Amino acid sequence: MYRFPDGAKIKANEKIVIAAKASAFRSLYKKLPDYEFIKTEECVLSMRREKDWAAGIINLANSGDEVLLLDKEDNPVDVVVYENGQFLNIVPHQGVEISHSLERACRVMDTDNCENDFFDQ
Repeated sequence: MYRFPDGAKIKANEKIVIAAKASAFRSLYKKLPDYEFIKTEECVLSMRREKDWAAGIINLANSGDEVLLLDKEDNPVDVVVYENGQFLNIVPHQGVEISHSLERACRVMDTDNCENDFFDQ
């Protein structure tokens, strides 16, 4: 689990990109992400590791996983589940092409069906 740096905010309808390594992201996409997990670029803010919840490094499984956005009290604000991932009453997205990601599609209403709520980007 990782936390955003102190003072970070996500505004309504704002899109942010978090990469494992900003340098690798820049090599692939010719732009920098908003945040990175492993510090490679001084100008990109790093996510803070939260050791109370989990150990190890971030490693999302290609066969399925879950990503949760939690509030300050650790309540889910948003959840994306894909392929074989599972989370309470959330229908998973069936997955995307290699080197693609999922982006929130429905900005007004969350249906708890990731096939409807996220699209291949």
